Amino acid sequence: MYGLMQKALVDEDLAYAIVGQALLDEGSILTSNIEIFYNDEKKEIVASLSTKPKTSRELAYELGLSGSTIKGHLHDLRRAGKVRIIGKNTRSIKGKRKCAYVWESVPSR
Repeated sequence: MYGLMQKALVDEDLAYAIVGQALLDEGSILTSNIEIFYNDEKKEIVASLSTKPKTSRELAYELGLSGSTIKGHLHDLRRAGKVRIIGKNTRSIKGKRKCAYVWESVPSR
């Protein structure tokens, strides 16, 4: 089952087929990883990061979403292997107290 889920995270058509069958069989889906394919905000984040690496703050301004929403989506996308942290922004507005991670999308296999 784990192998099929990993394939579904890479192949969107397969993910839709699995989700459709699960809804027919069970009426609901218990895994949160498949939810990635149903969230337009997450698709927009991955598309934006595929153009150039950005911080969560830059993504929030660009997409018009709150910082907490962006951070939650980035966490989910990172777990699914869609994005990764590539460094820290040393010129962060928070200065020495806190740094901002720089994110990029992971190329599809």
